[in-house]
Amino acid sequence: MKEKIFYAGIVPEKISKNLEEICKTISFNLSIRGFTLRTFGSRNFKNSFEIGCDIDQGEKEVFYPFFSDEIKQDRENHKIFFADELYEKNNNILYDMLKKTKGLDKSETLCLMSFLHCLFGKDFLNTKEMSKFFIFYYPQGEIKNFLIEMAKILNIFYIDLSEPKWNCDYNISKILKVTDNFKN
Repeated sequence: MKEKIFYAGIVPEKISKNLEEICKTISFNLSIRGFTLRTFGSRNFKNSFEIGCDIDQGEKEVFYPFFSDEIKQDRENHKIFFADELYEKNNNILYDMLKKTKGLDKSETLCLMSFLHCLFGKDFLNTKEMSKFFIFYYPQGEIKNFLIEMAKILNIFYIDLSEPKWNCDYNISKILKVTDNFKN
């Protein structure tokens, strides 16, 4: 059985139509190449990485901050996880990773935890299932800083689509060439 190669795709709800299409194209192409997407979900929103993956009916894991009855119905057909259910299992590790970020309430912590699950999977202790790389777009602010800091701590390759070297016409072929280096 071939080992899965995970990657994380993280974007905010509101992005330009152009960037939305770029993220769909990237995730579609990565799905064709056999990569498994990890992303976060929201009750009212399906992000462009997930939509692109779905076009190829690719494998994905979606992490939601909170349990929801509406989403629960899809749980059996897709790999959907809720950070609040995984919280107790990973609480100590989460605390260590978030200790530099002060003043977070549980809701904010669970949102950041969803991002961490995109990198780790559902079990923070199983490093064999860690994402090999992640692609994200957050032009500025705490979330961008948090994602970059986690990438450096975990030594995970990342592509920040807001950086000029990647967003120069969103060079999809360059991105796919770099990510092909992570195949077995």
